[in-house]
Amino acid sequence: VALAAVAGLAVIAVAIAIVLGGRAAITLAVIFVLAWGYSAPPLRLCARGLGELDTALVVTVLVPFLGFSLQAPDLRGGELLALSIVPLALLQFAMLVAIEFPDAVGDAATGKRTLVVRLGAAPAAKLYVAATALAFAWPALAYVLGVPGLTALAMAVPGPLAIWRMARIRDHADATAFERLTFFAVFLLVATSACVLASWLAMTS
Repeated sequence: VALAAVAGLAVIAVAIAIVLGGRAAITLAVIFVLAWGYSAPPLRLCARGLGELDTALVVTVLVPFLGFSLQAPDLRGGELLALSIVPLALLQFAMLVAIEFPDAVGDAATGKRTLVVRLGAAPAAKLYVAATALAFAWPALAYVLGVPGLTALAMAVPGPLAIWRMARIRDHADATAFERLTFFAVFLLVATSACVLASWLAMTS
């Protein structure tokens, strides 16, 4: 079944490459390899402490780049895309760390060595705080580097919520707080993404 799925996806990828061109095909190939390698052998990145980085790269970097490159084949404005997705990639990474806390014991027992398992809960909690803090420190630098003020401001809108969540990072050690920890980690990513998107739509409408 797995081989049939791979073959089917390969045929689809070739068809897309013919229709869309080389750059899209290469990007799709990289997305496919990283997505497949997340949980499938021989890479199985999710069990090596690399799944978090892998997912952040695919979801918040390569997928937006693919969409952008299809609409702007000359990649004009690509630097603004790069500056805009940095906080989203950081928040995606932080979210993945957060959702691993509830499963840490089970993951360790089954040999799935996520970052939380490899680092331990307390260091992983500090990593979560660092990634979140960087995400909301980024808008000021992004503005200096050329991101429009409206977009830089949009990136920072969920900042107060992020500060609250960083202050409550001790929730990682409280099983009764796992749902709150994971929910708000997801919410920060979704809310920030929506704010950034809304800012760009407002400037292009």
